[in-house]
Amino acid sequence: MSITGANMRTVLAKLGAVGGQCMSPNALAIGATAALSDHGPDRTGRGTAAWMATMTQESAYFRTTEEYAKTGRYAPYIGRTFEQITWQDNYAKFGRWCKRQGLVTDELVFVNDPKSLADKRWAWLGGVWYFDARGLWGYANSGNFQAVSNAVNRGS
Repeated sequence: MSITGANMRTVLAKLGAVGGQCMSPNALAIGATAALSDHGPDRTGRGTAAWMATMTQESAYFRTTEEYAKTGRYAPYIGRTFEQITWQDNYAKFGRWCKRQGLVTDELVFVNDPKSLADKRWAWLGGVWYFDARGLWGYANSGNFQAVSNAVNRGS
């Protein structure tokens, strides 16, 4: 499924969230399309919609790849990527996934340098990994958006 800059602008406008994005609508669309086409299983339109909705919410409408609060019990492993991956264990798991995908050579890159996970290169891939790791594509593709929301927001 291809996502366009016009799609991104339309969705953001309908949400009243145009402006302040960390990338242009075209760059957002290219990143999302690449992440979905290069990684993981095939997705239906529903799965893509659920994934996009999650990324939109978690990233404050694509305004950040890093949680605003920089302290807390899981610092320095604060929420990063559009999915807001948190905790050292998840940073390690994402690093292992990236190494299996041939994206990094050191699986501990994000554990050793937590701030590097905020780089825009990882923005969309954090969401792909999270959906893969939590088995959310099945729920998303079937239209069970409540199950996706529960898994993302409640960890269940």
